[in-house]
Order: sequence, then structure tokens, then C-alpha cells
Amino acid sequence: MAAALNLLFLLGEAPSGDYHWAAFNVIELLGSPRIEHKRLAYVLLPLVLKQEQPLASLLPNLIRRDLRGMSEPMTVSLALGCLARLCTEEIGTLLAKELLPLYTSSQSLVRRKACLASPRLF
Repeated sequence: MAAALNLLFLLGEAPSGDYHWAAFNVIELLGSPRIEHKRLAYVLLPLVLKQEQPLASLLPNLIRRDLRGMSEPMTVSLALGCLARLCTEEIGTLLAKELLPLYTSSQSLVRRKACLASPRLF
């Protein structure tokens, strides 16, 4: 499945195309424990997800889980980057409390990404 989504990433470079059919597979990859799958899913998510899709309701819980995973700073960084791109008012209110501990993280990458994502959430 990851190979197919790699192909979708390459197709996403094309200027037009409707790739919303792959939203379920991308969200499924967000739940994967492998960083390669998460990175691919977070890159593809803005391409395939429309806010009115029913799958969009799963997004805050998946991002919340990755934001709480402080043992993996790269996963937290990926989640913050995606959050900055996809944040709506609803998602912002749900995840604003999750950002507060990230400002005092020992990882400088996480602190910087949290600061950059803040304007979209508040």
C-alpha cells in the first residue's frame, strides 16, 4: 500500500487531478508505527482530504496521538507541519491544548514547529 501511495505522491505533482479516492488509505497510513509511512501520509493528506469528508473527523485524534508521542520528535514535527497546513477552526479548538507542552520541549525542532503552527490554531 505504501508503494501505491508513493506513486500517488508522484502523480500529485501534476497540476490537476482528483485524488480524494485515496483518503482512506492515507488516513490508514497515519496509524502506522513506521515513520516512513507517517511521513508519506502527512505529505499526501492535504492533497487527498477535503474538509467535508466523513474521514476528516478522524484527523484530530490521529494528530493528537502523534503530538503526544514526545519520544519521536520527527513524528511530532510531521504532525505539526500537517496541522499548520490543514487547520480549520474546529481542529484548532480541539488541538490547541495539545500544543502547550510542545513550547517547552527539549527538542528544538519541536519547539520551532509548535511556534510556526500556533498562528493557524489560535
